[in-house]
Amino acid sequence: MRFRVVLLHLAALTAFGAPRARADAPPSLQSNLMNPLMSLNALFLGDVSPDRAKGSFEPTGDPANDGLFVRGAGARYGFGLQESELTVESTVDSHFKLNANLVFADDEVTPEEVFATTRSLPQVQVKVGKFKTAFGKLGNVHSHAFPFILPALVYEDTIGGEGFNGEGAEASWMSPLPWFLELTGGGYSARAGDGTMDLSGARKDDFVYLAHAKNFFDLAGNASLEIGGSVLTGHTPRGESQRTVGIDVTVKNAPPRNAAGHWTFQNEWLQKSTGDVKEQEGFYSSLQCRIRQNEWVGIRTERVIREQGAAYAATGNQDADGNALYAAVTWAPGEFTAIRVDGSYGTVKSEAGTAVDRRILLQFNHTIGTHPAHNF
Repeated sequence: MRFRVVLLHLAALTAFGAPRARADAPPSLQSNLMNPLMSLNALFLGDVSPDRAKGSFEPTGDPANDGLFVRGAGARYGFGLQESELTVESTVDSHFKLNANLVFADDEVTPEEVFATTRSLPQVQVKVGKFKTAFGKLGNVHSHAFPFILPALVYEDTIGGEGFNGEGAEASWMSPLPWFLELTGGGYSARAGDGTMDLSGARKDDFVYLAHAKNFFDLAGNASLEIGGSVLTGHTPRGESQRTVGIDVTVKNAPPRNAAGHWTFQNEWLQKSTGDVKEQEGFYSSLQCRIRQNEWVGIRTERVIREQGAAYAATGNQDADGNALYAAVTWAPGEFTAIRVDGSYGTVKSEAGTAVDRRILLQFNHTIGTHPAHNF
């Protein structure tokens, strides 16, 4: 019922609530004002993971029974709707653009992102509202654009599997250097993240801050190199300083016209600390290759180390060492459909023993409408 009310409200806004186009506005601006760009993405997920069938996805505190850090605790075993996302985008005027992403999942509608972006400032772009922060390579990527079905474990164990979603402002500056260098700074209201970070603060004037740098270099042929660094910092409810730092390196070969030979080698390292105590540290390394125009294969290896003092989901106050290996096959029969099969094998070792987490996942990814372009 709530889905129907939201959809009817959006339809009414589109049909009757659009602002009157100015007579002197360019044709493209008039069309955008009267008809915002809209798209709908749907993710359907099948989970037949053998360890989840035994109920090991529910945290018990016993590593011999729990999965790898209890990934996806409480998620449905079997087949169902993972989530659907409604995206609306429109030019407001010559100065601003407005974006909104509404997520439908678990019988709830969530405004995942609603933000305005400047269009006319020279070399600077400012974003204001609620949005995914520009942390690392995956921090502002939506679920349907993940290179693998499951998010990186090191993200889940620090800032959150889908990054840190904040309410505030970001400013990005494009430097005049001879290579591509973008510097981003942001400030957001204090809040707890979806991972193990709790930046809700101890005082009313506590905020969360972000710094991000992205360098991009052209290599020989169709290859490119991207190097980035990120810092997300704030205060816990106890007033302690808490931060996550990250470094990412990506090498990509992208022939024109989506030809075979397209590959991406992506690597990222993250470390979370509270005060002077390092609590979590880990990395992932992945390789994706296009073997035919509509077929992809990928592999990812990752490791996360939890040290004494961190708040654990599955292993209590013990040191823990988690490792996982993933393999993925994707078939994309069209530009707006992708069918993916992922398999993974993970272990978590602690003083109490070793737990095993095996996953077999099938995902159908469909999009209709005009969807904004993803990051390169």
